[in-house]
Order: sequence, then C-alpha cells, then structure tokens
Amino acid sequence: MSEEEKYTRYLHEFSRALLVVLGIVFTLLVNVMAGDLLHYRYGAPFGWFVLWLITTIGSIPLGTAMLIGSGWRKLPISQRRGPAMGYLVVGFANFFSLAIFMLGSAPGVPAYAMPIGYGLVLMLVYARVYNAEDKAKEEMFP
Repeated sequence: MSEEEKYTRYLHEFSRALLVVLGIVFTLLVNVMAGDLLHYRYGAPFGWFVLWLITTIGSIPLGTAMLIGSGWRKLPISQRRGPAMGYLVVGFANFFSLAIFMLGSAPGVPAYAMPIGYGLVLMLVYARVYNAEDKAKEEMFP
C-alpha cells in the first residue's frame, strides 16, 4: 500500500468520524445554551467536561495536521481541506460553548476572548486554504 493510499484511507475514516464528533459537540452546545448545566452547584458535570476536553484535544491537532502535516501533503488540498476545516470548526464550537458556560457560572470573566481569537485565526486559515487552491488553479491553467 502506497503512502497516498494510506492517507486516502485515513481521510475517509476521519471524515466519517467527523460526523460523530460534530454530533457530540452540537449536543454539548445545546446543553449549555438550554441552561441545563447551570443547575450544578460546583460547575459542569464531569461527563460534560470530559467530552468537551476529548473533542477539543482530538480535533484541533488533527485538523492542523491535515492542513500542514508532511504525510497529509501527499493528498491534494482540495481533498483534505473540508475535513480539516470541519475539525477546526469543532474546536471553535467547543470554545464557544465553554464561553457560554463561563458567562453563566462565572460572570465578569472575559469568556469570549478565546472564541473570538480562535475564530479570527480560523477565518485566516480558511481564507488561506481556499486562496491557495485558487492560486494553484491559476498557475496550472493560465
């Protein structure tokens, strides 16, 4: 099996796993927005925080590796940018849900600093990834 085939198989597996991760993150965000976590006396329940931490730690490095990893560069950016940006958006949704939770449980904390900063970086990465593809098309077909 060649390296390209191996990373193509990984890409398909991670694309399917992205749907599961998005479902988990959406559920976490709905729980926070509905106010269900504010009834706990000493912060978020352990299960909510563990799921939040696992999806954050698992998604952001994976999305970054898909975009700039040396092994992943064997695949064209047009194939890997969708799942990579999906994993990076999962990180943004996680930071946003944590900010909403912190505003409800600890008012006065600058909770939106992290999601706003990460969102700005995410927009720059998005623009760079899709702009790089357009430049590559222009160079190949003048």
